[in-house]
Amino acid sequence: MPHEDPFVLREGADGIGELCPACHKALAFGDMVIACPRCKTKHHEACWHERGCARLGCPHVAASVIERDRPRITDDDRAKEYIKPVPKWVPWTVGFLVFFLLIGVPVLRKYVFADPRPKLTVMIPSGTDEAVLNLVADRYAAFNTDIQVEVILGPPGDLYLQKLMIMIGARDAPDIFVLPYPEFANLAVQGAYHDLSEWVASNPESLRDLPQERLLRGQVQGVWYGVPHPGRPLYFGIYAASSMAERATELLDAIIAALPVDENVEDRFTPNQLPPTLYVVPGW
Repeated sequence: MPHEDPFVLREGADGIGELCPACHKALAFGDMVIACPRCKTKHHEACWHERGCARLGCPHVAASVIERDRPRITDDDRAKEYIKPVPKWVPWTVGFLVFFLLIGVPVLRKYVFADPRPKLTVMIPSGTDEAVLNLVADRYAAFNTDIQVEVILGPPGDLYLQKLMIMIGARDAPDIFVLPYPEFANLAVQGAYHDLSEWVASNPESLRDLPQERLLRGQVQGVWYGVPHPGRPLYFGIYAASSMAERATELLDAIIAALPVDENVEDRFTPNQLPPTLYVVPGW
C-alpha cells in the first residue's frame, strides 16, 4: 500500500503557499501535510483524513477513510462465519440414539440378553440378616444351577409392608418374604401363603431348635402357613402363587438352619391378641 506518512513543512520547503485542494487554504510553514501517493498533491493532514486526495481527477482515497468506512466485524460476526447448517441426518441420529437408550436397551436387556432361567426370590427389610441370607442364597444357587436365586432388600419399617402389599396386589410378590406376626396372620387368613404343613410335619432339623410356642404360631386356622424367624419377631412364609414352591421350601429350610436362634424373641401379639384384618388382598 502507498505510504501516506505526514510530514512538517519546513522553511523553504516545496509546497509552502500552495492551496490545499480540500479546504482551498494555503499551506504554511510548520503545517503537517500529507502528499498524495498517486498525484503528489499536498493536503493538510486533517483534510487528507477527511476523504483522501481532493485533486480533481485523482481517485486516491486515504487509507484512514477506507478503514473508517469498513464494516466492523464483531466476535459474533466471526462466529457466524464458522457456523454451518446442521446436516439433516444429525437430528435423526440423535433421536434414534435417545430412543435406543430409553426403550431399546431395557427391551434387549429384558427379552434378549436376560437370563432365561426361572428366578427364586427372597425379600427381607434392609438391615435384616442380609449377609446370612445372601450367603445361603449363593450356596443354594451353586447347587441348583438351573435357577437363579435373588435376595431383595426392601425398605425399612412400614415402607417394607407397603411395598410388599403392592407387589402382592400386582401378583408379583417374592417367593419367600417375612412379616411381623399380626400382618403374617392377617395375610394367612386371606390365603396369601403356600401350605407348609407337609414340610413341618416331616420334622426338619432346621425347626427342632425353635421355641415351640413361636413355631405353633405359624399355624393359622389349622394350616401351617409360616415359620418364625429364629432371631427376630418375624415370620417367614412362601407366596401362595409362587411357581417354585418346592424350591422355595428347600431354600427356606436352609435359611432357617443358617440363622442363629434367640429364645428371648417375643412376638408383638399372641394368637389371642390378633388384631382385626388390616389389609384386603385382591385375587383370593
